[in-house]
Amino acid sequence: MKYISGDSLEQFIPIRQMYKIGMNFLGPILGGMLIAFFTIENLAFFNAFTEALTIILLFYISLKKVIEAEEASLYQSFKEGWRYTLRQSNLLRFMIISCILNFLMNSVVVGVPVAAIHYFKLSSKQFGLIEGAFTLGMFVLSLVLSLIPISKNLKRSFQISILMQLGILISLSLMFIGDFHAIYTLILMICIYFVMGLSVTLASVPYSIYLQNSVEESYKGRVLSLNEMLVQSLMPLSFLSFGFLFHFSMVCIFISVATLMCFIFIYFSRCVKLSVE
Repeated sequence: MKYISGDSLEQFIPIRQMYKIGMNFLGPILGGMLIAFFTIENLAFFNAFTEALTIILLFYISLKKVIEAEEASLYQSFKEGWRYTLRQSNLLRFMIISCILNFLMNSVVVGVPVAAIHYFKLSSKQFGLIEGAFTLGMFVLSLVLSLIPISKNLKRSFQISILMQLGILISLSLMFIGDFHAIYTLILMICIYFVMGLSVTLASVPYSIYLQNSVEESYKGRVLSLNEMLVQSLMPLSFLSFGFLFHFSMVCIFISVATLMCFIFIYFSRCVKLSVE
């Protein structure tokens, strides 16, 4: 994305995310249809044909070649990216906050499936509808953000996403305290997952725009790789942590996570500045 101008970048990022969501949603459906109508041999031939066609088309894509003076090791690249991030205090704060929020929101990813199936006694088909609402929320807001520029309101957008996630955690806590009919539980969980899809997109798009515009070109690849590594490494840790903690009390965990998120919102509002040129 380094060759995309700043004016088009904030439109390209949600479009790219919308494309990825669409492919992740349609891929299993199309795959299931192909398996139902074609034999394994024909599918293997079709897959080999499309892969070969992709390789051929790649040769016709005009890419700007960048020649690096020296090849750095992976460890050296990581170290340089980390040093650069440490020098940029605002970038470091924003990156840490984003990683913590991702970690905390995995409590919903871990807790809701268990609660829906075992506590609220929803069927697998009903939970499929809940999961679909999350994808729909991400897709809808990605489409909206591709049409409406938000580069001048990055901080406000991120603040709204935190408040939405805070509302999700409070709603889940109330669901365990109250006694809802099965149909109302299903509708409420669909709404919760739809809002979560909105909040994830509303957080990730401003975050990506800020990184692309604030990081120096020579360090952009290193910083983006560092960010991806932090997110991916914290994900299994969060799954393991919340999977263990939910054995004690889901309500207490959701309330505790919501409390931590309140402090994060206050700290972000006071200490992090987001502006792009």
